[in-house]
Amino acid sequence: MDQLQSSTNTDKLSEIPSPYAGCPWPAVEMTRTLGTPGEIGDDNLLHKVSVVPKPYQKPHPKLFQAFFLSESTARWCAREGITPVMLVSYPELARRNAQAHFEAAQQAGRADVREPGNDMGGLRQIYIANSRQEALELAEKGIPGYGWRTFWGHYGFYEAFRLPGQEGDIPWTLESMERAHYLYAGTVDDIKRKLAEMVEACNPSSLVWWIEQGFSPLPVVQRQLEIFSAKIMPEFVG
Repeated sequence: MDQLQSSTNTDKLSEIPSPYAGCPWPAVEMTRTLGTPGEIGDDNLLHKVSVVPKPYQKPHPKLFQAFFLSESTARWCAREGITPVMLVSYPELARRNAQAHFEAAQQAGRADVREPGNDMGGLRQIYIANSRQEALELAEKGIPGYGWRTFWGHYGFYEAFRLPGQEGDIPWTLESMERAHYLYAGTVDDIKRKLAEMVEACNPSSLVWWIEQGFSPLPVVQRQLEIFSAKIMPEFVG
């Protein structure tokens, strides 16, 4: 199987993007710089995408709904038996989503969902250091800083950081991510406290830690994992 499929033949619906020879793509510069050659054409449109082979497991592995915001998605996932991963992280809103998921699961007769938060995930970005400032410097160089500013922020995901009653555009700052309880940056004790707040708000079955993917040096990432597994995780697992 070719790694990239072209959409130049519009008669083949299996080719993506189809049926167009090119489609708009907000993160043009990011993809041109870091993507596969040929994904972005000279016309600044998307012409090719990476494809993923179907899973070996039958009928399929456990399905996760990536990074949702709304109660309607939480309820739909509960009915369909799909694990929703919340991007919205403000405690009041996370609690509301967990309750909506629980109610829909009960209506669907799901015995595996016994309380709000069961079969749900919470997405967070965690940076552990000797001080909050040092941790924020890591975040600025990584996904919350560089990644969001140059890629994910172009797709409306900043909406996840809107606080109750907040109107207008959501400005990108690390502080806005912290205020929304999405970015956890600080010492070991800081991270423990923030995770305890998440458990109190929605108690998700899974923590989805969006850890660095080539943004930070490998030794830095390895050290983060070591600290988390040795000093933080034991207090929340078991």
